[in-house]
Amino acid sequence: MTIDRATFFVLLCLLTSVASAGQQPASPTTAPTPAAAAVPTADSAYFAANEPATTAKIGKTVHAYKLTGDPPKIDGTLDDEVWARAQRAGGYVQWDPDNMEPVSERTELQVAYDNRYLYVAIRCYDRTPDLIAGGLARRDEFPPTDTISVKFDPRHDHQTSYIFQTNPSAMQTDLFNYDDDKIDRDFDAVWEVRTTIDREGWTAEYRIPFSQMRFNASPAPGQVWGLTSRRVIRRRGETAEWIGRPRGERGEVSRFGHLVFDEALTPPRRIELLPYTLARSERQPS
Repeated sequence: MTIDRATFFVLLCLLTSVASAGQQPASPTTAPTPAAAAVPTADSAYFAANEPATTAKIGKTVHAYKLTGDPPKIDGTLDDEVWARAQRAGGYVQWDPDNMEPVSERTELQVAYDNRYLYVAIRCYDRTPDLIAGGLARRDEFPPTDTISVKFDPRHDHQTSYIFQTNPSAMQTDLFNYDDDKIDRDFDAVWEVRTTIDREGWTAEYRIPFSQMRFNASPAPGQVWGLTSRRVIRRRGETAEWIGRPRGERGEVSRFGHLVFDEALTPPRRIELLPYTLARSERQPS
């Protein structure tokens, strides 16, 4: 078969176009997606060599904000500049009643620090703030109310932790965990907390001296502590934590997430004084 020059030129162009199209890179929408890593680098970097429950801790890392200006005023309002800058951690998960389901009311945790104190802000959102349960009682004897607590494992040993708990009336309870899930109720520390109830729910603002917790301060930046938080919504019988725990699985401190100090900590003095006064009046009958 004879092909004239014009027909040959057309066929050559068509073949060239087809070949070029076959050499184009695959579309991003059709390219195969690589398998996700079991532990993201951002989380695995803070895992200890013997880190337990690693799967539960994926995405549960928060960085403490280092103060360079004035510290927050501890009044429970969370309107200080530091709380506009500090990283927020959320995603609380129910323990009870709907195990491993998201908490019914959004909860957010923030942490900041200076050379002497840890500052913690927790926002407990609530769509019906008039139903928030508060109440007063003696220290360490909590009435049946809503509560929020923050828990630190400053040695990152997965065995010991310090617990600081409050309620919408700014009640205080402090506890100590040992052997992972055992509790010492005799622990008493010097710390402050203030709370407020507003139209979005309620808030708790803490100031906790580093001196009230035992740990070895690393001279290098990037020290890692264990961290979690627990919220109780009384009217719903609901308990939720930052780290979820399926029923039947044991462990308390060993399941904490991570708090990272990007700048070096200064070793604290091991003493705090909290002055108080006691007054008494007696009247003798004339």
